[in-house]
Amino acid sequence: MGLNFLSPLFLFGLIGAALPILVHLLTRRQKKKIVFSAVYLLKKSQKRSVKRSKPNRIFLMLLRCLALALFCMALAQPIFSFDEASVSGGTTVFVLDDSFSMRTQAKDEESLYRSAVEILQNQIDKLPSDSEYAIVLASSPPRILQAMTNDKSARKKFLQASSPSYLSTDIGLALQNAFDLLKDDSKQSKGIVLLTDLDMNGWTGDEFSELAPNVPIQIIDLSEQARDRNHSALIDVAVSQEFLTGSRIIRVKSSALNYSVSRELNDLKLEVFSDGQKQTEGVFKIAPRAEGQRELTFPIFKSGWVTGRVEIGSDALEADNRRYFAYKPDQSLQVLVVDGDPRTVQHESESFYVERALDPFSSGASQISPTISTLAELPQKNLLDYSVIILCNVRELPFGFEAELEQFVMQGGTLFASLGDQTDPKYFNESLGNLFPLQLDRLLKVKIGAEPFKLNIDSDSHKVMAIFKGQALREMQSIRFNSIYTISPRPEREFSTPLTFTDGKPALIETPLGRGKTFLFVSTLDRDWNDFPIQPTFLPWLQRWLKYSALGLDAMTQQNLLAGEMLSDWKIDLSDKTVWVKKPTGKVVQLSAGEKGAPQFTETDEPGIYQMYLTSSEQAVASKGRLPVDAELAGVFTVNLDPVESDPRKISPKEIFRLLKGRVVDIVSADQLASPQTPQSGTPLTVPFLMAMAGIFLVEGFILRSE
Repeated sequence: MGLNFLSPLFLFGLIGAALPILVHLLTRRQKKKIVFSAVYLLKKSQKRSVKRSKPNRIFLMLLRCLALALFCMALAQPIFSFDEASVSGGTTVFVLDDSFSMRTQAKDEESLYRSAVEILQNQIDKLPSDSEYAIVLASSPPRILQAMTNDKSARKKFLQASSPSYLSTDIGLALQNAFDLLKDDSKQSKGIVLLTDLDMNGWTGDEFSELAPNVPIQIIDLSEQARDRNHSALIDVAVSQEFLTGSRIIRVKSSALNYSVSRELNDLKLEVFSDGQKQTEGVFKIAPRAEGQRELTFPIFKSGWVTGRVEIGSDALEADNRRYFAYKPDQSLQVLVVDGDPRTVQHESESFYVERALDPFSSGASQISPTISTLAELPQKNLLDYSVIILCNVRELPFGFEAELEQFVMQGGTLFASLGDQTDPKYFNESLGNLFPLQLDRLLKVKIGAEPFKLNIDSDSHKVMAIFKGQALREMQSIRFNSIYTISPRPEREFSTPLTFTDGKPALIETPLGRGKTFLFVSTLDRDWNDFPIQPTFLPWLQRWLKYSALGLDAMTQQNLLAGEMLSDWKIDLSDKTVWVKKPTGKVVQLSAGEKGAPQFTETDEPGIYQMYLTSSEQAVASKGRLPVDAELAGVFTVNLDPVESDPRKISPKEIFRLLKGRVVDIVSADQLASPQTPQSGTPLTVPFLMAMAGIFLVEGFILRSE
């Protein structure tokens, strides 16, 4: 640390303060002659008074000289700052923010990261020859780029060829790594220099309170060098198959954020690319500081994996305007039908009519493949093998199975439940509240001879009902329901009622939950409480509801990772197999088994589409970065950016000082650092000097009054 006086007034002040003392010394002898030539007959009391006041006059003269010096120094506007001189002959750790927000375009058409690298190289060049330095990267997880060294040329090897990562920021842990490097250093002069864009998301965590208080920190703020702020970002892309149309249609649902606090995005362009060409496009309309969603579709004419990307209009940060997807359409919709009341006579079983409606000729022509299960067999089923689960008149699920069903729906599965004589309202209301946003009230039974309940059919009420017109519409309106359950909604839960009875009571309740949906039909799917299953409209009605809601198996099991995340759950059997991963760059990585037996893939450092291959031979090796000849494609997964890093909001100096309370912190903008005419940043001392001068005047007044 040091004092920097940036004006010649400082020297003038020192001369002005010393001049009275010099005059006093030169005239001292002359003053003595005047004193000794005074009248001899002065009273002794007067002599004692002069003798007593003489030291006070000298003291007052010294105080006035000091006040004059402080005033001149205050005019010089001195500062107390941390600069290169403060680490002379010492040790400095440079913390470089290399998160993907540093890819923001700067005013000089380069990125903020390139500006930070240039500043960092200049800072290293200014270090004294006997100083040591190290470089720590601040993207998560932080890591050491350059170990401690005094060789200034060493940084060229790392910095000139470096580039910002696609990871988020962790400033707290990066500073902790810097302190760890300085902890065992014996040099007294130590310092940390942090180069960052001050994005708020990087300043989280508990590491700040654990940092050592005795090491000064200089923060170089690069945010003002950005050409513009980040206006928007793609934050999610979900891909599914359109079963309802009966053709091979892919649905791509994109979510984007508008980071502006005042400007609405009315025409943000959205494009979908696959197989190397644009498949479809649309526009977003997003309110300020809000999220918008848009679903686009396109047909596919080939089998196998469908891969591609979604893009939005460009802004200052291009990296978050693109997200990748990979999806494998199903040939048929896999449905698990749970029979809650199986019978020895097949047509009396609860699942009899459901199974016939889903695959009437057992030929697969309906694109639906049902599997029948009893409650006892249910725990042995892997729910991820199915896109839809139908509960037919189930009294009570196996212990703990409610949580598995909830996870199944949250991942994108569909749960369709029908009621019946086995239904226990108490169990339903207490155990299935997370799956269904309602409670069962009471069972209504139609008395003999009374008018039955009938459906209120409106072909325009829902896309599923659009095909029911003319004769089909009249048939559905004539269906007789003899027993139904009434319901009441749970507080603060959302759902819709796409199908009702003529008296307004709900017949079918649809509820979005996570990425999936749940449906509750308040009657049975067999003939116990109605004659719906024997009507011609039952087959298309049930099939269309399942096809409308289903995402397909791969939409639930596909791997969508964020940059930096490890992949260890492969969701396939890898016994006696060697796993190979082909990265977006074309690099091939052979994986070995991890601690739990399954291989672990950690090289997810860049966004894109990754391909997984399997070979049967353990001795197989890649030749010059190529896959073995017998390698077979086993899966595809994607890596995308963590959207938290896209938020352009900056942390304030006040918040930084709060996080780093008790430590010496200096914040300087990159523009100030680059301008030789701009005063160096630091703590101004003008006010303290003026206050000290005022204190001197108070002391002087007190002394004069006491005399």
